[in-house]
Amino acid sequence: MSKTYYLAEFGATFSVPLSESGRHSLFAGATLGLGEVTQNKPSTSLFSTTIDLNVGYQYAVTQSVALSARYRAITYWGENGAFFGDVGLVHGPEIGVTARF
Repeated sequence: MSKTYYLAEFGATFSVPLSESGRHSLFAGATLGLGEVTQNKPSTSLFSTTIDLNVGYQYAVTQSVALSARYRAITYWGENGAFFGDVGLVHGPEIGVTARF
């Protein structure tokens, strides 16, 4: 059984510099997703919501490259035909590299 999510997302993020140079910063974000989840067996379409929360630290190596570490939690509802029935949760640490062109 495969599931496909179609969502419109709305959210906000912010960052706070920790040093005068701006190389060290903390950041956080919150995003709400609204839409539907479809599955092929049995063929159904349900209203679904998601919430994506994260908080982290970023170090700017250069003006073009930054390293980051964050903790992220993503929830989703709409499973098994119930709006607040089964709630899925994916969470854990993330490590990333950002390259600006």
